[in-house]
Amino acid sequence: MDTGSSDCYIERRFADKHSLDIRRAVGEVTLADTSIRMPIRGQCITHLLVENNEYSDVTFNLLDNLATDVIIGEKIFKEHESVTFTFEGHRLPCTTLTLSVPRKP
Repeated sequence: MDTGSSDCYIERRFADKHSLDIRRAVGEVTLADTSIRMPIRGQCITHLLVENNEYSDVTFNLLDNLATDVIIGEKIFKEHESVTFTFEGHRLPCTTLTLSVPRKP
C-alpha cells in the first residue's frame, strides 16, 4: 500500500488477480516527477477495508507496473481527523501538520 496521491490507484495485475470488474477509462496520471506520465488503463469500483475502516464504492484507476498493489488517495484519508502509520523505526513519533503558505498582501 502507498499513500500521498490525491486519487486511488490499483495495479492492473492485482485487479485481475482479484477478479475486479474493470470498466473502460481514458486518461493519464502525472507522477511526483512531473516529467513522468502513465496512461490510465481502466477503472474499477470496489469495497475497501483498511484495518477496521470500511469504504464503499471506492473508484480506483488502473495503472501498469506500479511499485505497490494499491495507492490509497487523499480522498479516503480526508474522511478522518488524522491518520497514523506505524513503522519499526527507532526514533520517536513524528507528527506533521497541513501546511499552508500565507498570501502576500
